Amino acid sequence: KKEAVDTNILQTNKTSSCQRIVTELYSRLKLLNDKELDLLIHGSSIDQSLILWLALCRKYQFIYNFAVEVIQNKLIKFDYQLEDSDFSQFFDSQELIYPELEQISEKQKIRLRQVLYRSLKESNLVDKNKQIKQFIASKKLIETINKNDLILYPLII
Repeated sequence: KKEAVDTNILQTNKTSSCQRIVTELYSRLKLLNDKELDLLIHGSSIDQSLILWLALCRKYQFIYNFAVEVIQNKLIKFDYQLEDSDFSQFFDSQELIYPELEQISEKQKIRLRQVLYRSLKESNLVDKNKQIKQFIASKKLIETINKNDLILYPLII
């Protein structure tokens, strides 16, 4: 971690930005087992992005819940378009479980939605129009991750 910050491996303008990003990445990578880390290092670019999505979901229960409750429900209904209303309805349902979410401002909700959708896009799970992209899971991915985690992906197995 220290070496990544000291060498500014991420090429950020400020040391504090680099430190924040490295700390966040490190906290996510710690949640992966050895086989998952190996696939992250040696896998295809698609498998790499999917492993990073797995780490993100493990770190943030809110994102995990969104993947399971919203994306999977949309796939079951053959509805592949994510709408802002999907996020709003999901957020409202999560407020019942996590009362602390009631303290989040509308501006923070919008930012959270943007970050979630950007993460989905960067993980190749949705396209730029928020259309869910189904794909065939690689044999390596299926062999590597826990079968219970497959629900996090819009897979055709």
